[in-house]
Amino acid sequence: MNTYEILVVFKPFLDTDNPDGLIKTVDGIVQQLKGKVQQLERQGRRKLAYEIRKYKDGFLTTFLVQLPGDAIAEFRRQCQLNEDILRVTILRMEEFQLTALATAATRMRAVREREAAAAGGRGPGGEGFDRRPGGGPGGFRGDRRPGGGFGGPRPPRSFDGPRPEGPRHDGPRPDGPSQ
Repeated sequence: MNTYEILVVFKPFLDTDNPDGLIKTVDGIVQQLKGKVQQLERQGRRKLAYEIRKYKDGFLTTFLVQLPGDAIAEFRRQCQLNEDILRVTILRMEEFQLTALATAATRMRAVREREAAAAGGRGPGGEGFDRRPGGGPGGFRGDRRPGGGFGGPRPPRSFDGPRPEGPRHDGPRPDGPSQ
C-alpha cells in the first residue's frame, strides 16, 4: 500500500448544497478499492487560477489516502465519471515526506495555540486585526514627505514647454524615396 495526497476540485456550488455527500462519495471510492482515508482537509471555496469547464471557482478538498498502486488508475477513472468533480490531482508521498508532514502539522498546531493564548481571543495580532507592531492605526507611515511622494515636487522635464509647429522631420528621410 502506498500513501497518496489527493486534491479534488468540486464544482463551486457544492460548498453550500452538499459537500459532505461528495466527500463521502470519494471516501466510498477509496474504500471500494481496498484503501483507507487517513486525513481529510476541506480548503473551502477558492478562486481557480484558470477556468475548468467554464467554472472560475471550485471547492477544494485534500485527502491523505492509502491505496494499492494498481488502484490509482481506477480511482482516477471513477472520479472522471462523476460530473461534480472538476479536477483530481494525485501525488505519491514518500516516507520522508510523511514524516515532514507530521512534523509540520505539530509545529503549526503549537503556533496556533501560542497565538490564541497571546491574543486572548481577540484575533491573530492580539490587539485587534491590525498586524502592525503596537497595533496602531494605519495611514501616514512617516516615509512620505508633506509635499507629496517621496522627494517633493517633480523637477521640470526637458520637453516641458510649447511644442514646435510643423512636421516632426525637417528634411527628406534617408531611407525613403525623395520627392
